[in-house]
Amino acid sequence: MLETPVGTNGRTTPPAPAARDGETLREQAVAHLERVRKLKFDAALFAVGILVVGGVWALTEYQNSGGWPARLSEHGNPGDWNPWIAYVVLVWGFLVVLDALKMYRHRPLKEGEIEREVERLAARD
Repeated sequence: MLETPVGTNGRTTPPAPAARDGETLREQAVAHLERVRKLKFDAALFAVGILVVGGVWALTEYQNSGGWPARLSEHGNPGDWNPWIAYVVLVWGFLVVLDALKMYRHRPLKEGEIEREVERLAARD
């Protein structure tokens, strides 16, 4: 019978998982590839969307100022740029970065990573 090792902090560490079968690996690979595909789509949509929003922003700034504005400002003085596009870029970019972090966090574990962690925990005892 295998005993569950107890670490120095009093917590038990689970035994190393059994070898994964081919079907489980396939399911994990498919799920990972779907997450990668979604992230690539989100990044492409971000790039195209920012180009479109940037064009709209430039056009509205040109029309509102009667020409190209000279400086950034929220006061609406003639010749001032209104930097609302920065908020759109920052929020949308933040959401894409969150998707990337979520994809990284949910990636399938590799056997080498599991074995290194088990060895590290065993060496602490």
